[in-house]
Amino acid sequence: MKKNKVILFLTALFALCHQDSTNAQQGIRGYLLGEYAISENWVNSHLTLLDYTTFQRETTELLTSKVLLNANNMLIAKTWDSTLVNYQIYIINNIINSARLSSGMYGNNGKPDDYLGWIEFADGIEKPLYESSPLGYIVQFLYMLQENGWKDKLPENKVWWDRVLNFVEIHEWKKWGERSYYKYAHYIRKRNYMGANWAIVALYLKKLSSNQELITQYNEVLDIYNTLLKRNLKPNPKHPDAYIWNSSWDDLSGIWVQGITPDTVDLQDVAHANSIINYIIAAYEIGEPDWTIDDIHRMCNTAKKVIYDPVSNNFVRNIDGTDIDFNNGSSAFGNVGDGWVKLSKYDPGVKAVMKEFVKNKDKYPYLYQPILFAAYFYGE
Repeated sequence: MKKNKVILFLTALFALCHQDSTNAQQGIRGYLLGEYAISENWVNSHLTLLDYTTFQRETTELLTSKVLLNANNMLIAKTWDSTLVNYQIYIINNIINSARLSSGMYGNNGKPDDYLGWIEFADGIEKPLYESSPLGYIVQFLYMLQENGWKDKLPENKVWWDRVLNFVEIHEWKKWGERSYYKYAHYIRKRNYMGANWAIVALYLKKLSSNQELITQYNEVLDIYNTLLKRNLKPNPKHPDAYIWNSSWDDLSGIWVQGITPDTVDLQDVAHANSIINYIIAAYEIGEPDWTIDDIHRMCNTAKKVIYDPVSNNFVRNIDGTDIDFNNGSSAFGNVGDGWVKLSKYDPGVKAVMKEFVKNKDKYPYLYQPILFAAYFYGE
């Protein structure tokens, strides 16, 4: 891709729906203030922190931008408030507008090419894990706009929608596919919670794309991921109606993805399992046949019977109900806002547990959970 084409693409894309950050945030504040908020000042300061602007260009900051993307999608699905829709557009514009041409990025220690992306300042590397983190919510938003009819209401709506889809398919999916030495290795990953980010992207893109070659890839990646994840999920020995699983792949037989080899076996931690929960819920709700209401119910039982401790009113570290530090990245106690809380829709017991957890003023504020809880439970 020529550099001048990239410049023209970005100029056209972000001239549309650009608006001032302060005005854009006004629409969401009212939704986030209430019984789930820590304070008005907390909400205001964290909105500023999470609002990914064109001046923030480090790939690690994509990890925080996903909080507002997630919250906005939950609120939009409930209200279809046009201010929230415009705010989501604003954030997505900021994210994509902050991407830089790989071959032109100062300090890029990777393999520069003509794709757009971000680097981590500490090591100068572009990272598929960080980039995939907000992508699921971006393509979920595109899917929502398609299903709601927004995409086709105005010509400029479709122009924006098409260009964002084009960015995701080219500068995310194709980029990491071509950069991988091994087919699909960047999507499946060695840990299932990492692969869940790309599985969510594939889940929605196969519904949005018109590129048959890419649709084939989305379906193949989903087939592989679903098969491997299904093999990992096992009945919990102490709670047979709940799931237990490792974050490393248990059984790769017959599903050969070069470059994906058995990793150090680690029990899944609760925090990273948010990605798994998000994927299974999204897959079930979009009609992916591999995932059923039984899987949802087993995850609900895991949430309320295994990982929640009523004595401490907190969620434990690991998916087996223990707080043992297995050195598997499981440092985040009480982190359930990104995915686990969404199981409340399917089980009143889970909802009761989540609403009780809000009273834990030590752990509940962790990782911006009040924003996610306020969005999820808005209107209830």
